[in-house]
Amino acid sequence: MNMHRTTNTAARQRGLGLIEIMVALAISAILLTGVVQIFLGSKLSYRVTEANARIQEGGRFAVNFMNEDLRLAGYTGCFHNGLNNVENDLQNPDAFNWNLGIPLSGHDANGGGGWAPVLPAELAGRVLPGTDVVVARGLASDGIRVVEEVGPAAQIFVNQAGMNLKDGDIAMITDCRHGAIFQITNANPVGGNRVNFVRSRGNCGDAGLCNPGNADTSFDNNYGTDAEIARLRVSAYFIANNNAGEPALFRMQLANNGGMNAEELVAGVENLQVLYGEDTNDDGIANRYVTARDVGNLANVVSIRYSLLLRSENNIASEPQTYDYNGEPHTAADDLRMRRVFSSTVKIRNRGIL
Repeated sequence: MNMHRTTNTAARQRGLGLIEIMVALAISAILLTGVVQIFLGSKLSYRVTEANARIQEGGRFAVNFMNEDLRLAGYTGCFHNGLNNVENDLQNPDAFNWNLGIPLSGHDANGGGGWAPVLPAELAGRVLPGTDVVVARGLASDGIRVVEEVGPAAQIFVNQAGMNLKDGDIAMITDCRHGAIFQITNANPVGGNRVNFVRSRGNCGDAGLCNPGNADTSFDNNYGTDAEIARLRVSAYFIANNNAGEPALFRMQLANNGGMNAEELVAGVENLQVLYGEDTNDDGIANRYVTARDVGNLANVVSIRYSLLLRSENNIASEPQTYDYNGEPHTAADDLRMRRVFSSTVKIRNRGIL
């Protein structure tokens, strides 16, 4: 009897029925669906976090660069009298590339695809319609000390920091009382850790023919060992399409031998809008912020307020994003990219109350 009972039990446990298999498959499907949903949710969360991080990084990078250049607009070393008592020995001294007489300028976009004032030839055809342009001019903050008195001869001896300047660079010399803007035609290391800058009308050493070249090879004033030399900096910020066809923030800078070179700083920047803080009562504080076309006198601009609109590289959002830009609501109707606005107000150090 005991043997017969054991045999029947083993026969009853020999396999699974169809109903049991179906229940097991249903449970497995539910568990697998949950795992897939968790994976997809984690992946989406990672992509959103990564896109936010990239936008944040790009925005900080752009703001840091723009703030540094705009803050130094009009900087002329220890010289604090505008361009009074500053001679410009360059040929064609009023050209866009090196006109230190206009330390700050801008171009406001209008709805018709144009700008006011009109874009210069160096920027025409580059800038995306509807976006602003801002240009800052000044001297580099790292002045180079003169080590011998500068007389009427076309030579200037400076310390070894002068190795940072090259043939064709445009620079300014100042002793805090006077100044002169000129082009270095030859930069030659000499003995005693010194560098000799030559400012002739001829060729620019390895740079070839000087552009624009010097109109005069002698200064109106002598400069002693209390004088310094610094390179002229010109930076124009604008929005253009990069090689991939995506909008990006570009900076065009004065390069060696008078040229202007444009470089892409941050990809995914759709818009740049600029307002100029104008001091209308001469108290050193901005009384109003207006567009470039509405500024009464650029010489009275003491601060700059700008905003950048950045977007993610890929479509991330689940639906078109709504955002505020320049005080107006916008809805991204054509894509599912994430967008974020970065704004900054920059005090021009050389104007108004510090």
